[in-house]
Amino acid sequence: MATPPAAFSIGNVINNTFGLIARNAVVFLGLSIVMIALPQILAVYVVTKPGLSANVAEYTSAAVLIAVLYYLAFVLLYVLLQSVIMIFSVRDLSGERVDIRQCIGEAVRKLPGLIGLFIVMALAGLAIAALGFMPLFLFSLGRVTETSDAGAIAMAFGGMIFLFIGFVALYLMWMVAIPAKVVENVGVLGALGRSRHLTKGARLRLFGLICVFILFSIILAIPFGMLSLAGSTASTVAEALSSAISTAIGSAGIAAVYIELRGAKEGTSSDQLASVFA
Repeated sequence: MATPPAAFSIGNVINNTFGLIARNAVVFLGLSIVMIALPQILAVYVVTKPGLSANVAEYTSAAVLIAVLYYLAFVLLYVLLQSVIMIFSVRDLSGERVDIRQCIGEAVRKLPGLIGLFIVMALAGLAIAALGFMPLFLFSLGRVTETSDAGAIAMAFGGMIFLFIGFVALYLMWMVAIPAKVVENVGVLGALGRSRHLTKGARLRLFGLICVFILFSIILAIPFGMLSLAGSTASTVAEALSSAISTAIGSAGIAAVYIELRGAKEGTSSDQLASVFA
């Protein structure tokens, strides 16, 4: 049964996020280590292993290829991870007994549509950079090179600020597009529209929530940074584990944000969301 809509609560999101992590630490962190940390460690190992190539040009080409393949794999695994955690979280918060194998199977079936969604979102980000930032930046860069004009430097800095604001606004508007695609079985444009609708009126609070997460990630990175001082191998492992933990918390947080927005905007309960996957 739907509950009356209420105001979006940052406290509820934080409580649900860490409640999910606490109840399912082995599952969430295990998935993040397998999907995020291990590929990162493998990519670093392949690039830095002895005998890759003594030729600088060949080494550079190989490193670029590995970086591209790693990025593509990261995008695929990140979208899959967020989908699995979203499905798992909805079922967990509704009090169901959750089978991780079913969650993974459901997420894999939804993966093609999620990849399409990610591509559209990435293209939108590139469009902001190309149409809004790059012309201004290139113009001001030319002025700086020719005349060292302070105004041109300020213009370049202003372009960077414009780019940052544009990316933040776009992210806040489409923050829950992936959960909407997973839970509501809508198309790519439908997921973007649903996210825009759900986040409307709550984007300032969402921005504050993101700032809290960034601060938490910085604090979390401190002990891993100290561990990295033990050597290059320790540094690689520490960075990968830090990324995995941050990704697990972030993915659980996105799920909690979506559930809170649905409840605040439409009075939708966790039980109703979970019925989608029944």
